[in-house]
Amino acid sequence: LTIPATVTAPDGTVFTLVTLSYTLLQGTGFTEVDIKAPLDTIEGHAFSQMENLRKIEIPNSVTQIYSNAFSYCPCLTEVKLPENIETLQAGLFAGCAALEEINIPASVTELMSSVFFDCKKLSSVTIPAGVEKIGSGCISGTNLSTFELAPSATPLKAHHMFLQNMTRTNIECIRVGRDVTLYTSYDFD
Repeated sequence: LTIPATVTAPDGTVFTLVTLSYTLLQGTGFTEVDIKAPLDTIEGHAFSQMENLRKIEIPNSVTQIYSNAFSYCPCLTEVKLPENIETLQAGLFAGCAALEEINIPASVTELMSSVFFDCKKLSSVTIPAGVEKIGSGCISGTNLSTFELAPSATPLKAHHMFLQNMTRTNIECIRVGRDVTLYTSYDFD
């Protein structure tokens, strides 16, 4: 599927797509999505439950991707995130069981809860230096062998449960290159 830069209405009016709306492609059978539109927003669940989706490249014009936008796409193996996104919203890739690796852009400052929940094949995650906050269950149910926090002078505020269910992983290496403060649910926000 190619999402074009513009769409022409029957009356000849040309529209530029800037937002992919809530549940737009949810549950459809496409295997790849090529976004040509200069989007700035992908709303929640826009691509969720696309059982055959394997690859998506999100243009750098996107600055906001809402919760669960790609959740439960069991065949998703390849994702290119935009270089200027700041927050990976809750459940963004939850249940993407085939996702093995992901490059988190340096622009990201926050990973909300359950971003990679149950990404069973995810084996390595490097959290960029600019990340200041990690939510609960962020990497729960993954198969991480390596978890790395890039060195930074900025301390990391992490929910005390962000590593929950680590017994379900084969983690061999945790590299922490900065101060980390763990918080409970009551004082996290």
